[in-house]
Amino acid sequence: MNKPPFEAIVEILRSNDFKMELEGIGGYDLTQIGIITAET
Repeated sequence: MNKPPFEAIVEILRSNDFKMELEGIGGYDLTQIGIITAET
């Protein structure tokens, strides 16, 4: 998770722009967007 490609993806998932795009689509629970729940 500490490699640039993964960090970039997490940054996008946590961004307000991404959240706003999903809100525009509707039907998604965004309360935990960008939270990492498990690592392997």
